[in-house]
Amino acid sequence: MAENIEKKAEGKKKKIRFNIIDIIIIVAVVACVAGIILRVVLTDNFKSTDNMKEYIMTFNANGLSYAQLIGIEQALDENKTGGNFVSFADKNESFGTLYSITESELLYIESHNGDKIYFEIGENEVSVVGNDDSWKEDSVWYIKGAIICKGEYVSGKGFMLNRDTYLAANSTVDVTTKYSEFTIKVLDIKEYK
Repeated sequence: MAENIEKKAEGKKKKIRFNIIDIIIIVAVVACVAGIILRVVLTDNFKSTDNMKEYIMTFNANGLSYAQLIGIEQALDENKTGGNFVSFADKNESFGTLYSITESELLYIESHNGDKIYFEIGENEVSVVGNDDSWKEDSVWYIKGAIICKGEYVSGKGFMLNRDTYLAANSTVDVTTKYSEFTIKVLDIKEYK
C-alpha cells in the first residue's frame, strides 16, 4: 500500500508545469501566426480591384516602329476575345484594357544612312514610296488611344491605378500587350461611364 502512495506521489511530480516563460513563448507564436494571417487577408483586400471604379485614360505613344504599331492593332482587334490586356512592362501586373486607337500617324521613314525622309500622306497612302513595302521596316509612328483601367482618385494625391501606382497627366509608363511593348504618355484620366 505504501508503494501505491509512493507511485501516486511520483505520478503527480511528473505533471507538466508551465512557467511564465512558457506562456510568453506560446503567446508570441500565436501572435506571429495571427499577424501573418491578418497581413495576407488585408493585403488581398487592399489590392483587390473589385470595388474600384473604371476610368478611361487617354494616352499617346511616339516613336513606335511599324512592328510595334501592328502589335498594338492586333491587341486591339482581340477586343472581342478579351486578349487586349495591357500590363506594366517591368512587373507582371495589369494596367488595364486597350480600348481604342483614335489616331495613328506615320511621322517619317529613316533611310538606311540614318536620314529622316518626310512625306505627305493622302488617302492612307505614302506619296513618296512606290509599291515596295520595305519602307515599313524603317517607319516611325505616333498613336493616340485610350485604355480602360481601374483605380481611384485619392484626395490631394491624384489618381491611383490599381491602388498602388500614382499617375497624372504627362506621366510616362512602359507597358506591354500580348504582341508589343511600348511607352505611353498619359494625357488625361476621366471616369468611364
